[in-house]
Amino acid sequence: MSTYIEEVDSVDRIRSAEFIKLTVIGTNTNAIYTFSTSYKKETIGGVEYSPMGGLIAIGNQQRDLAVTAYDTSISLAGVDPANISLVLNTNIRGSEIEIHRGFYSDGGLITGMYPRFTGIVTSYTISEQREDQIDSFSVVINCSSYKSILENNIGGRRTSPDIWKTLYAGTDTSMDNVVNLNGAYFDFGVPVK
Repeated sequence: MSTYIEEVDSVDRIRSAEFIKLTVIGTNTNAIYTFSTSYKKETIGGVEYSPMGGLIAIGNQQRDLAVTAYDTSISLAGVDPANISLVLNTNIRGSEIEIHRGFYSDGGLITGMYPRFTGIVTSYTISEQREDQIDSFSVVINCSSYKSILENNIGGRRTSPDIWKTLYAGTDTSMDNVVNLNGAYFDFGVPVK
């Protein structure tokens, strides 16, 4: 296994672009939106990425070898007001997001793609700026990595007799002794004192 990215080894100038795939999960079908920081359309693995060039800004990303919990953001400037419906009329919160970095050869071809971020959209903001009777909009999508989401997830259920009976219509008595065991100390492996 290589410990470095071959595309940047022994080159004078690194040319790269970020490729973003947003999967908005719907009730019947999923909508997939793809865009990149490239200045031309790119087709990678049969998926076409729209060029947005300098209109996209991607927040900081961790550069750790191990999986880490962190957040990032994607800012889309100069957004057409008609495209804001993507954020407002879809359930964009909870959508899956993937960010890859592609490296270009001297001939302008992508020679390698490397994953940078995988997570979900946690929130968004829309801002408007008006200058000389012209409105311009920007959208910032805040994303959290899957590890960050899993660390903040609280799961399980309470085991009190009342909660248990509401779940099982009062027929299950397996949690009736929980109240008696609450606060009890069990010294496993030694004689009872």
